[in-house]
Amino acid sequence: MDDFSPRRRDVKQENAFSSLKRMKTDLNLSEILVIFTTTAAQMSIPGLYDPVSITLRALLLSELVLCGGIAIDKDDIIVARDTYMPLDSIHDEVHGNIRKAVHPKSVNTWLKLLNGESYSIKKDKYHVRNTRKRIGKCLVEKKILKRSKSKTREFINLVANRGQVVSNEEVAFKGVKSKIILDLTAYLTGESQYEDRDILKLDIIVCALVFCCFIDDLYLTLSPRASGIAQKKVGEIISKYKSLFVDTERSTEWGIHSIMRAYLKMSVGI
Repeated sequence: MDDFSPRRRDVKQENAFSSLKRMKTDLNLSEILVIFTTTAAQMSIPGLYDPVSITLRALLLSELVLCGGIAIDKDDIIVARDTYMPLDSIHDEVHGNIRKAVHPKSVNTWLKLLNGESYSIKKDKYHVRNTRKRIGKCLVEKKILKRSKSKTREFINLVANRGQVVSNEEVAFKGVKSKIILDLTAYLTGESQYEDRDILKLDIIVCALVFCCFIDDLYLTLSPRASGIAQKKVGEIISKYKSLFVDTERSTEWGIHSIMRAYLKMSVGI
């Protein structure tokens, strides 16, 4: 009869793993950006070529990389994967556009095509229209955002309630944004350590907020010392994704790096 002895557990390794945090929200990347760019839950839709518009397309591509819907090769060419599982109408549309493309296209090209930045009628078929409005509608259905009221109705409510009007949906909106900010600030200040997948998501959100000039929303919630630490971390994140990443074997990390690098190059101010 064989002798058996209890296996010694690696307590340090288990404790290290259990100490890693997960993000408090299950919203996708584009939904998070719409929450940050929506003032008092009022959805506005600017024209083309604006930072938020191009950022949403970058986030849609990033989400497809994270879920395994697309792959990006060493030459920054995007390829649709047959194993893609439908997420929602917008991500499905982006994946479908990539899949039906006759010729393979680079990350930089797709960012422009999806945003409608083409004068070619043939290429206009790749434009994903009304992106922010469609994402906002999904958030309204989830009761995270509320539909914007007319200015007259808002004024009447404000006077009638002496400035104390806060609807349930407004509370939900503020609560969701606060949770995301807490995750971001905890990550940027080193207060918490996150799992690898969430680190990728947090990095992407940071790049998006910097690109759209919303990053100050985070700094204002911190003390001067913590804000300094966060700003240094943000600088490191931006520098990392603007640099040349060579490890193409790590497909997810490489895919995100490829998208963020092409995306950040579109802003001369970063």
